[in-house]
Formats: sequence, C-alpha cells, structure tokens
Amino acid sequence: MLSVGRIPEKGRILVATAFIRKGQVIARAPAVPFRDRWLIDKTSVFPYYFVRPGEDSCCYLVFGLPSLVSHSDEPSARVVWTDDSVGAWVKLVAVRDIP
Repeated sequence: MLSVGRIPEKGRILVATAFIRKGQVIARAPAVPFRDRWLIDKTSVFPYYFVRPGEDSCCYLVFGLPSLVSHSDEPSARVVWTDDSVGAWVKLVAVRDIP
C-alpha cells in the first residue's frame, strides 16, 4: 500500500502503491514521549519528531512509516493520536481517496 520515495531537496516521503479510500487507516505505529526536546533539536532526529496537539512541552519519536509523513499544503492523510495500555500511537488516516 505504501513505499518510501525521495524528493530532491526535501528527503524521504511516503508514496501510495495501491488505491486508498478516504477514511482508511494507512499505517499505525507506536510513539514514545521525549520530554527533553532541546536535546533532540541538536541531532539528526530533529526533522522526524512530532509534537502532539496540546502537549507543547513534550515531543514524540514516532516509529515506522508514519515517521516519514511529509508536510503539505494539501495533505492526503492526517495524523490521529490514540493511547492504550501500551502507550501512545499514531495513525495515518486518508482524508481523500488516493489513487
């Protein structure tokens, strides 16, 4: 359903390899909180951490394909945060049909 591609000057991106319906969960991955954000800001991990809405004092390291989400003015998917007994999770959910 997804593969990793590369755009010059921007880096890695997710590319759909099959039709994805609006509302479909594209990927799900664990997210680990990291309170000392200033430490990450000084590393090569900086472009890959997420700030969860409403938690500005904390950042999350997201694993798996959702860590490669690109920033777009017209995104194909949105990030949905959930929690369970294991911890935090990120889901990518299609906001439109993706051919």
